[in-house]
Amino acid sequence: MPILAMYGSKSPAMYTGEKLLRVWPHAHFRQVVDAGHFFPMTRPDELLMNHAALLSGEFDQVARHRQGEEPSNHFRSDRFLLRDGSWYFHTRENTWQGPFSTKRDAGQGLARYLRGVSAA
Repeated sequence: MPILAMYGSKSPAMYTGEKLLRVWPHAHFRQVVDAGHFFPMTRPDELLMNHAALLSGEFDQVARHRQGEEPSNHFRSDRFLLRDGSWYFHTRENTWQGPFSTKRDAGQGLARYLRGVSAA
Protein backbone atom coordinates (compact mmCIF):
# COMPACT_ATOMS: atom_id res chain seq x y z
CA MET A 1 0.00 0.00 0.00
CA PRO A 2 1.56 3.33 -1.03
CA ILE A 3 1.97 6.06 1.57
CA LEU A 4 2.01 9.76 0.75
CA ALA A 5 2.95 12.05 3.64
CA MET A 6 2.43 15.73 2.85
CA TYR A 7 3.37 18.61 5.10
CA GLY A 8 3.22 22.37 4.73
CA SER A 9 6.72 23.82 5.06
CA LYS A 10 5.45 26.30 7.68
CA SER A 11 3.46 23.71 9.64
CA PRO A 12 4.49 22.81 13.19
CA ALA A 13 3.79 19.20 12.16
CA MET A 14 6.95 19.21 9.98
CA TYR A 15 8.83 17.98 13.06
CA THR A 16 6.67 14.83 13.11
CA GLY A 17 7.20 14.35 9.38
CA GLU A 18 10.95 14.57 9.78
CA LYS A 19 10.81 11.75 12.34
CA LEU A 20 8.60 9.62 10.08
CA LEU A 21 11.20 9.81 7.30
CA ARG A 22 13.14 7.09 9.16
CA VAL A 23 10.11 4.99 10.11
CA TRP A 24 8.54 4.82 6.63
CA PRO A 25 11.43 4.35 4.16
CA HIS A 26 8.99 3.24 1.44
CA ALA A 27 6.74 6.31 1.78
CA HIS A 28 6.77 9.38 -0.44
CA PHE A 29 7.26 12.61 1.50
CA ARG A 30 6.19 15.87 -0.10
CA GLN A 31 6.66 19.35 1.30
CA VAL A 32 4.22 22.03 0.19
CA VAL A 33 6.37 25.17 -0.03
CA ASP A 34 5.13 28.27 1.82
CA ALA A 35 2.12 26.39 3.20
CA GLY A 36 0.91 25.98 6.75
CA HIS A 37 -0.80 23.13 8.54
CA PHE A 38 -4.15 23.58 6.79
CA PHE A 39 -2.81 23.56 3.22
CA PRO A 40 -5.43 20.96 2.14
CA MET A 41 -8.03 23.72 2.63
CA THR A 42 -5.99 26.60 1.21
CA ARG A 43 -4.23 24.76 -1.64
CA PRO A 44 -6.40 21.76 -2.56
CA ASP A 45 -5.09 21.60 -6.14
CA GLU A 46 -1.62 20.67 -4.90
CA LEU A 47 -3.04 18.02 -2.62
CA LEU A 48 -5.04 16.49 -5.48
CA MET A 49 -2.14 16.64 -7.96
CA ASN A 50 0.16 14.85 -5.51
CA HIS A 51 -2.45 12.17 -4.80
CA ALA A 52 -2.95 11.65 -8.54
CA ALA A 53 0.83 11.34 -9.03
CA LEU A 54 1.03 8.76 -6.24
CA LEU A 55 -1.87 6.67 -7.54
CA SER A 56 -0.66 6.78 -11.16
CA GLY A 57 2.79 5.52 -10.13
CA GLU A 58 4.49 8.75 -11.23
CA PHE A 59 6.43 9.03 -7.96
CA ASP A 60 7.82 5.52 -8.45
CA GLN A 61 9.21 6.50 -11.86
CA VAL A 62 11.37 9.26 -10.38
CA ALA A 63 14.69 8.45 -8.72
CA ARG A 64 14.25 8.47 -4.95
CA HIS A 65 17.84 9.57 -4.42
CA ARG A 66 19.82 12.12 -6.33
CA GLN A 67 23.27 11.15 -7.49
CA GLY A 68 25.64 11.39 -4.52
CA GLU A 69 22.87 11.36 -1.89
CA GLU A 70 22.80 8.87 0.93
CA PRO A 71 20.10 6.22 0.40
CA SER A 72 17.65 7.71 2.88
CA ASN A 73 14.24 9.30 2.56
CA HIS A 74 13.93 13.06 1.96
CA PHE A 75 11.16 15.59 1.67
CA ARG A 76 10.64 16.60 -1.93
CA SER A 77 8.71 19.59 -3.15
CA ASP A 78 7.30 20.47 -6.51
CA ARG A 79 9.01 23.37 -8.22
CA PHE A 80 5.69 24.34 -9.84
CA LEU A 81 2.69 25.84 -8.07
CA LEU A 82 -0.86 26.44 -9.26
CA ARG A 83 -2.32 29.36 -7.35
CA ASP A 84 -5.51 31.26 -8.21
CA GLY A 85 -5.57 29.76 -11.70
CA SER A 86 -1.99 30.72 -12.60
CA TRP A 87 1.23 28.70 -12.61
CA TYR A 88 4.52 29.71 -10.96
CA PHE A 89 7.92 28.08 -10.49
CA HIS A 90 10.12 28.24 -7.39
CA THR A 91 13.83 29.04 -7.56
CA ARG A 92 16.67 27.99 -5.27
CA GLU A 93 16.94 31.67 -4.39
CA ASN A 94 13.53 31.20 -2.74
CA THR A 95 11.57 33.35 -5.20
CA TRP A 96 8.42 32.58 -7.15
CA GLN A 97 8.48 33.38 -10.87
CA GLY A 98 5.28 33.85 -12.84
CA PRO A 99 2.42 33.97 -13.47
CA PHE A 100 2.11 31.58 -16.42
CA SER A 101 -1.12 30.36 -17.99
CA THR A 102 -0.15 26.65 -18.05
CA LYS A 103 2.28 24.35 -16.28
CA ARG A 104 4.00 23.81 -19.63
CA ASP A 105 4.51 27.58 -19.98
CA ALA A 106 5.93 27.64 -16.44
CA GLY A 107 8.31 24.83 -17.44
CA GLN A 108 9.46 26.83 -20.44
CA GLY A 109 9.89 29.88 -18.19
CA LEU A 110 12.00 27.78 -15.84
CA ALA A 111 14.17 26.61 -18.75
CA ARG A 112 14.74 30.25 -19.81
CA TYR A 113 15.49 31.21 -16.22
CA LEU A 114 18.07 28.42 -15.85
CA ARG A 115 19.73 29.34 -19.14
CA GLY A 116 20.02 32.93 -17.88
CA VAL A 117 21.51 31.81 -14.56
CA SER A 118 23.98 29.52 -16.34
CA ALA A 119 25.08 32.31 -18.68
CA ALA A 120 25.69 34.77 -15.84
